[in-house]
Amino acid sequence: MLNLLLPNNANDCVNLILKHLKKQGLLIDKKYAKKKKLKESEVTAEGVLQPEEVEKLLRTIQQYEQVIAQSQSEEQKETTERDSMSHTISPSTVQHLISLYSKAIGYYSAVGDEKHMQFLNKLQNLLVDEKMQKILEATDKGIN
Repeated sequence: MLNLLLPNNANDCVNLILKHLKKQGLLIDKKYAKKKKLKESEVTAEGVLQPEEVEKLLRTIQQYEQVIAQSQSEEQKETTERDSMSHTISPSTVQHLISLYSKAIGYYSAVGDEKHMQFLNKLQNLLVDEKMQKILEATDKGIN
């Protein structure tokens, strides 16, 4: 029955609905966020990261991976203390590593390098690691 009452024009349909909603006291705000236009230089490989920034990114990733690897080896030595790794690695460390992996993935995929798959796998492994999930859960509980 609604098909018979409303014309096929979408604008007329929306206007009719808005008119009835206004009658019922609903306030309508037609403010929309303006979409920013991206420059081509912002999305090309050159615009993503400079070579020195890539080197710094890779060094930082390596440092974080070493911290995590060291904590995991210490955890294996300390079998008597439960969840010791969650005390040595902070949630912000894991979150920062996730952010670094994301930047590396973005850069290498922008330049067409297959290394982006290596970092994507590292990110996936980090996210499915039960110990890392427990550490990230601490963030949800407000523990840093």
